[in-house]
Amino acid sequence: MNEKRGLRWTCVSPAVDFKSTDALQGHYVIVTGDNLSFDKNGKSEISYADYARALVDEIKNDKHENQRISVRW
Repeated sequence: MNEKRGLRWTCVSPAVDFKSTDALQGHYVIVTGDNLSFDKNGKSEISYADYARALVDEIKNDKHENQRISVRW
């Protein structure tokens, strides 16, 4: 991978099932890496509202610099 000095990035991917009509639940799980993430029931879901919350939290907290992360419930 080409790394450029000074370039800071984070790639944020939603869960497989991106729920457009579900309300904010106020919790989410962040998983690092390139693989899909599933809960103990084999589901990979997130609402638009919780995904947006996770994205804003990541911008504010900057915990996963130069990493790919996925967000699910």
